[in-house]
Amino acid sequence: MPAAYAIELRQRAVAHYKETDSTQIETAEIFNIGVSTLRSYLRRDEAGNLSPKDYKRGRQPVISGARLNKIEEWVNDKPDIKLKQLCKKYKSYYKTKVSNSMMFRALSELGMTRKKKSLFAEEQLRPDVKKKEKIT
Repeated sequence: MPAAYAIELRQRAVAHYKETDSTQIETAEIFNIGVSTLRSYLRRDEAGNLSPKDYKRGRQPVISGARLNKIEEWVNDKPDIKLKQLCKKYKSYYKTKVSNSMMFRALSELGMTRKKKSLFAEEQLRPDVKKKEKIT
């Protein structure tokens, strides 16, 4: 999304339109903005606030805040838990159904990865397994 026009430009365009006899089309051409943009600025000026709206990018995540922390606790308690199991646990705890992809995004946000190769993640934490990884 392109950046919003500066407040100074907005103020100058509104002031120019109000102080001169030029039409909205002429004013929009002078300031190189669209007519509908100028009309929007005039409506917002009447309301008393010319500043741009806050931009909220896309849909907000379903799993965020304290719920992310709870998922992190569950994964720390049982490191080899599967996505489906996490989804079931989430549904029983929060009474909200989430998909595997939602859970995967939540884990990605936490910086945790999905177990891909080994079904026994706890086994990878053994000292002898770590020692073999360092050698190769």
